[in-house]
Amino acid sequence: MSHPHDDKLLELALELLDADASQAVRDHLRVCEECRARFEWIERTNALLGGITPSADPPALPVRRARVHAFRPILRAAAVLLLGFACGYGTSLLVRPEPVTVVPSYFIGTAPADSLARYPASDATQAGVVS
Repeated sequence: MSHPHDDKLLELALELLDADASQAVRDHLRVCEECRARFEWIERTNALLGGITPSADPPALPVRRARVHAFRPILRAAAVLLLGFACGYGTSLLVRPEPVTVVPSYFIGTAPADSLARYPASDATQAGVVS
């Protein structure tokens, strides 16, 4: 057995322990000089104070009510919004439209007068040798 706490020794001195716990502490006091010295000090202090008589009934502690979480509705709303955003993003990935390439009208038609397009293409560029 490990060393009993001072509270347990005080309960033994006041005879508040049940029979099994009391016997276990007394068995330990027979073999442990340090705990026996602590127990004797507790008994001397108790005798000096004139004895402590425990009350018959311990005071009733108030029953603790369950806490009402003020943030619970806010957390629920945040969870719904997060779920909505995730579903919307996932849907947008699945139903993505084909990209449309828009060519401005000034690119369509003939090349400007100062461009190289006014020179005729050579045979090498038409055959795809020079890029």
